[in-house]
Amino acid sequence: MPEIYGERKDPLPIQNVLIVDDNASNRKILLENFKHWGVECIESDNGFSALKLMENQKFDLLVIDYHMPYVDGLAVIQMIREKMGLYAERMPLILLHSSSDNQFIREKCKALGVRFQMVKPISADVLYDMIHSIFIYDDIKDPQNILAKEKKDIPLICSSQNPVILIAEDIPMNMMLIRSYIGNILPGAVVLEATNGKQVLELIEKQRVDLVFMDVQMPEMDGLEATRTIRNREQAKADGSHIPVIALTAGALKEEQQRALESGMDAFMAKPIEREKLETYMTRYLKKKDNPDDHFHYAEFLEALGGDSELVQKMMSVSKADMKDKLEALEKAVTGNDIRQVAVLAHYIKGGALTARYKELAKIATQMETLGKQGVMEGMKDLFTELEKEWENVLRVIEQVV
Repeated sequence: MPEIYGERKDPLPIQNVLIVDDNASNRKILLENFKHWGVECIESDNGFSALKLMENQKFDLLVIDYHMPYVDGLAVIQMIREKMGLYAERMPLILLHSSSDNQFIREKCKALGVRFQMVKPISADVLYDMIHSIFIYDDIKDPQNILAKEKKDIPLICSSQNPVILIAEDIPMNMMLIRSYIGNILPGAVVLEATNGKQVLELIEKQRVDLVFMDVQMPEMDGLEATRTIRNREQAKADGSHIPVIALTAGALKEEQQRALESGMDAFMAKPIEREKLETYMTRYLKKKDNPDDHFHYAEFLEALGGDSELVQKMMSVSKADMKDKLEALEKAVTGNDIRQVAVLAHYIKGGALTARYKELAKIATQMETLGKQGVMEGMKDLFTELEKEWENVLRVIEQVV
């Protein structure tokens, strides 16, 4: 819990702050601190009401707690970034959380561009100094820097490799909750929204959709009718395509589940939606889609290096140069039918891949090593071609996350 006041300070260069925390005592103490510093404050006890406030009023700073019911602080920040287009320099924020050792929080903060965090309990003097540094020493108030940084910091989430998930739900709060869960579970996912069955059909007609979470009861066209239409279109195409559709409904009766499945839906999820169940369905029905972690598991590698992102960057530079040399040497060995050298180089590449968490690359290299040790050259060229393609995937993911 933050202390009150601290020593007397010069005025802060901000006028109003939004405090978002479900703990009334914490909010009260923060309000007292900002009042003491001459800063006007608005408070909110949850993410949904905070987003409503931000739609109607501009704030110089957002101070938000991570641990909150319904939607956590990071999910709210993601919605601020995606829905409202308010990136770090235009709407600076400070995330409050209980532990500095939480790997998920570190990774998510990096993805969302959350530069300022404080571990509770909070000191008033430390809070003041952090705010002062944000607005005085940082270049946050320079409009040119704002525009330049925003262009640089906006994550590219519309890659063809990213899964596309469509949420069909006519209740805004449910839509926001599901979207925030998906953002936490799979930050790279492209999320589309529809409020009725007709919009679902229009979106699916226009672009690729990998998974649909479909509310059963919606206006204009309900989820059952929309799903039947989707299945009829797939049958007409006769190309084997099938979009997984998960039913969302407030009822849990077996008759309702049966109607959902008979319409062509793949599974049934009762409301209120739970994050764990949503993640289970996403894992099950998106499992055939490309997963960047299979090519380079950044989070695992970062954790192995004690959270030192600078060391990760240095090691990636070394790894890329080393792998390039070894792949060139391996190509010569495969072309020259030098089976012994193929086994040696494949073993080396496998070891480096395992260390750097290039999981798929390690699997292919292991296959090549095994064949090489058995003296079998048949199929080796195909495996090397597969290895080269996988290295391109690794480089692509490294470029995105490091």
